[in-house]
Amino acid sequence: MTNWISSFHSIKFKVALAATVIFLAALAVVSAIQVRQLRAETTRTLSDQQFTLVTSLAAEIDEKLETRRAILASEAANMHADIANSEKRLRARFDDEIALHTLFDSFSVISARGAVVYTSLEIPGWRTVNVSDRPYFKEAMANHIAVITEPFLSKLTHQPQIAIAAPVFDVRGEVAAIIVGSIDLLQDNFLGAIGNSRIGKEGYFYIVANGIQPVFIAYHIKSLIMEPALPNSVANPTLASALQGYDGTLLGIDGNGIKSLSTFKSLANADWVLAAVLPQDEAFEAITRTERTTLLAVLAISVIVAVCVWIVVYRLLAPLEDLRANMHSAISNPGNTKLPIANDARDEFGALIRKFNELMAVRDYADEQLEYAVRHDLLTGLPNRMLFNDRFEQALQRSHRNRQPIALMYLDVDYFKRVNDAHGHAAGDQLLVQFGQRATTCVRASDTVARLGGDEFAILLENVASAGVVGTIAEKLVAAMRVEFDLGDAKTRATTSIGIVFVHDFSRDAKVILKAADEALYAAKADGRNNYRLVEI
Repeated sequence: MTNWISSFHSIKFKVALAATVIFLAALAVVSAIQVRQLRAETTRTLSDQQFTLVTSLAAEIDEKLETRRAILASEAANMHADIANSEKRLRARFDDEIALHTLFDSFSVISARGAVVYTSLEIPGWRTVNVSDRPYFKEAMANHIAVITEPFLSKLTHQPQIAIAAPVFDVRGEVAAIIVGSIDLLQDNFLGAIGNSRIGKEGYFYIVANGIQPVFIAYHIKSLIMEPALPNSVANPTLASALQGYDGTLLGIDGNGIKSLSTFKSLANADWVLAAVLPQDEAFEAITRTERTTLLAVLAISVIVAVCVWIVVYRLLAPLEDLRANMHSAISNPGNTKLPIANDARDEFGALIRKFNELMAVRDYADEQLEYAVRHDLLTGLPNRMLFNDRFEQALQRSHRNRQPIALMYLDVDYFKRVNDAHGHAAGDQLLVQFGQRATTCVRASDTVARLGGDEFAILLENVASAGVVGTIAEKLVAAMRVEFDLGDAKTRATTSIGIVFVHDFSRDAKVILKAADEALYAAKADGRNNYRLVEI
């Protein structure tokens, strides 16, 4: 029975009860994991669907390109070379050629010298045009095959286009002419339809012709046709991967700086890449709504759980809060806190309070020791440089406020190194202790004697009547140090040099006074030591 009651009062039991209630908050974690999994699954599904769509569309484009190339190659094979240089005979043959008019926006016949002999376009000055400098002309002439050209700006229409060029052979097997079927990239043909097509509300397709400088050949923003598609890899990292041969779907930044789901497929009949881009916000719109709904539900449950936990913890840990308040008061206002804290509890709180009382007792003792060690010299027990500087600043402020002179003395032991060398450092330490004691007996109880470090000492005198009084004290100090020092196993004599500043100009700051005292000490040493030098400022 006693053990059961003890367990009931245990803080572990109380915390376990509170933790059981807080477990409800795990709903948020579970929901987050489920939403993350749902987003991942949606991403895979959308990627697969989009890739299937792009693959099918790429195959369709490949088929249309191959159909056009085959028909144009057939026309070239069936064309007699003897009509290649006759515009009249070419018109009779091609003006009513329905297949070519249907498949191409325009078509032309080019002589072996690059001159335009025939064109389906009625454009003034076309007879003066020569395309012998075009890469597709050179390739068709050299390789004797039908080629799909890189995008170029037409010399006839001055519009961006791609073309299929097929060579016409004479009886000797030499190229007599080239038939060129052109597809205007700004017209509503099968390539233009790709650029005008949409995926969802904001998604779109585009085609990029790969090469030294990849360019758009189909895009929904017509002004970008023939413009660089990849100014740099940072501008569109997903496209950069596709142009290196990647086929598939990537989630990243598109060329417009928008996070998107981009799917790529390379064409078989041309060095082109077909892309489908769907903005991430649209792609995951349904998931985002689900996430928002889930988040609201989790927030609502979290609020309920938080209230329950707060009530339970507040009631169960009220004693701990009282202890915390006492601890805070003991730490921040030790002088106003009654210690030790009264305690009659039998549970873990009681044990904690008892340990706290022990800790506070240890802390108070340690604070006293630390405070003394921080502000006093451990060897001589005199104030150290930190405490001396603090008292000096306060004394200087009082001097300025009360218009009362002060004096600052710098002292050190003459030839102290010789004592260490002759008798050892332990003997030197004894000398420093006795030096400090003698200095203290030579001044008033209200004055400050401090050890600054090594064999350097300082004395601060307040409310000094005159420089003569300070000189008298200095003579007393010099005389006191001339008395033999008892170092235990040996006796030795030592003297002191003193630099003194008597301050009656209340506009002087601390740096000036300290520097003057230091200079006075060096002057006393220069005068042969075992004396003092006093300056007034």
